[in-house]
Amino acid sequence: MSRELRSTPKVQWQSNKDGSRNAFISASQVSSSQLKEYLDSNYPGAYSVQLKRDKFKITIIETSMGQLI
Repeated sequence: MSRELRSTPKVQWQSNKDGSRNAFISASQVSSSQLKEYLDSNYPGAYSVQLKRDKFKITIIETSMGQLI
C-alpha cells in the first residue's frame, strides 16, 4: 500500500483582536485526518476547525501569557 505524497499546503494567516490566529487551508490540499493529526500534535486542545465551502478555517488560541499553545 503506497501513501500519496502531497506538497506543503498553502496557508493564509489572519490575526484576531483577541490574540488568536486563523489559518485558512484549501480542503483539496489536505485531508481532515491529516489536519487533525497535525493540530493534535502541535496545538493539543488549543484549536477549533470549521469547513466552509472548500476551505478549512482553523482558529488557534493563545495562552494568557501571549504565546501560541
